[in-house]
Formats: sequence, structure tokens, C-alpha cells
Amino acid sequence: MFSSVQLLEGQTFLLAPPDESHQCIQLSMFKGIARVSGSFGNNFTDITLAFCGEEEKNWICLPDESTLLLEAMTDSSIKMHYESNCPLHKDLMTQWLFDLHLVRHPIGAEARVVSLFQLLVNRFGIRRGDGYLLPFSLGHARIAELIGATRSTVTRQITILKQQNDLHVNNTQGHFFFSARLIESSLK
Repeated sequence: MFSSVQLLEGQTFLLAPPDESHQCIQLSMFKGIARVSGSFGNNFTDITLAFCGEEEKNWICLPDESTLLLEAMTDSSIKMHYESNCPLHKDLMTQWLFDLHLVRHPIGAEARVVSLFQLLVNRFGIRRGDGYLLPFSLGHARIAELIGATRSTVTRQITILKQQNDLHVNNTQGHFFFSARLIESSLK
């Protein structure tokens, strides 16, 4: 069972099985980058679970009693194939679970912010001259959610990175441009 969707940046799409026998989705990203988020009861809404990008084929096993959304971080074109089961070694959320756990592991917000930026740039970044462009924007509140910190802490860390010339923000699009020194540092 196939479905295709075109999403503009910021638009969301509910990832729901067409019936009870099709609990897995194979996502084929033809264009763009998307974020997978989940809501788990009233206390845990809009939790980032994974990201997916162009030319990737990923599987998502839809958990029971939860709501998953696909949010376009950039304009996206996605084809979805619904299946009754998924290959566990290719489960997108399991892969990102490990990656995001490693991002949250370092002591100190600065190390966690840098670790997150390195992860995202290594997956989706574009090398430009003497640095790396992250081709989508992330708000301070979203970064805080991803690293387990407060928004004010993230804002303080981003200000420090700007002062050190390790981060520049495109004011019109909100995209981050990182120094090669920061992304290639040994915090990986």
C-alpha cells in the first residue's frame, strides 16, 4: 500500500497506519529533510524521535497508543509504503535513539549543543568553503528539547559560539553556518 505526500517547510503529516495490519512505514525521501515527532500522553507532546533526509529509505514501526507526525524541515517530497512488519535493523527511530542518547551524554550544555550540531551536520550538512551549512533552521526551544536543557541555556551557548566565530546565522532563513573547526573537533 503506497502513499505520496508533498510538504512545504513547516507543514506536518500524521503518520498513521491505514489499518491494524500495516503498522510499519517505509519512508523514501526524494526531496528535503523531515523531523519525526511523537506525542505520548498529555505530559510528553511533540518529542523529537528522528530526522530523515533525501535519498534515504527508512523504516518506522508505529508504536501503539502514540501519535507520530512527520514535519518538513525543508520542502519535502516523500513516498510511503505501508507494511505489516519492518526489518528491525533498519528502524529509523532505533538508530536515532542511540544517536540522540549520545548527544545528551556529555556533561555540560556547551558539549551537548556542539554534539547535536555535529550529528546534524554529519547527516545533513553541506560543506561550503571554510565551514558547514545546516540547510534547515532549528529554534532554540527545539535544540533545548533535543539536548535536555532549557531554552535560555541554549540561547547562551549559541551566543558564545557566535562570539567565538564558530557559528553564524543567516538572518533571513535562520540556517546555521558552522566553522570547520567546530564540526571537525574531537567532541564527536
